[in-house]
Amino acid sequence: MSKEIERMTLRLPKELHSKLVKEADDNMRSLNGQIVHILKEFMDNQNKEDNK
Repeated sequence: MSKEIERMTLRLPKELHSKLVKEADDNMRSLNGQIVHILKEFMDNQNKEDNK
């Protein structure tokens, strides 16, 4: 089973980028992995809220 991956360019304010880099480092993830983790977590929480 293969995962399809979409590539995209993301522009971030420097301050947000710095915070994400630190959080990724603290969680032993790449920056990309941290952003994907945050987005998945957000979407999961949205789905839970929608199903209430």
